[in-house]
Amino acid sequence: MAQTDFWESAWKENRTNWDVGGPTPALVTVLSEHAETLFPSSKLSWRVLIPGCGRAYDVVEFAKTPGVSCIGLELSETGFAEAVKYRDAIGVPRDKVDLLHHDFFKFVDPLECGFDVL
Repeated sequence: MAQTDFWESAWKENRTNWDVGGPTPALVTVLSEHAETLFPSSKLSWRVLIPGCGRAYDVVEFAKTPGVSCIGLELSETGFAEAVKYRDAIGVPRDKVDLLHHDFFKFVDPLECGFDVL
């Protein structure tokens, strides 16, 4: 079974045990307590890449940090649709959260300027 098929079937069969229904609790804690240390305002913008972003909970959580924009990659078509649905329901601007239906191992940064967090 190809990787794409594996992840797509997991989504379609609701085998998404990694999905905790929101952002990863540890990430929420770290960002709420240490955002200025991790993303100092001395730098105007930060880029975060999250491969296998699922419903994009963590992508959106990172993007709440001032100066941070995120790209979330999701291999599964169903997972990608769920991520877009979540981002749009939350109302996060696309310039803060860009979601791509893409294979991380074949991804090429369109801006070619790298990421600060992966």
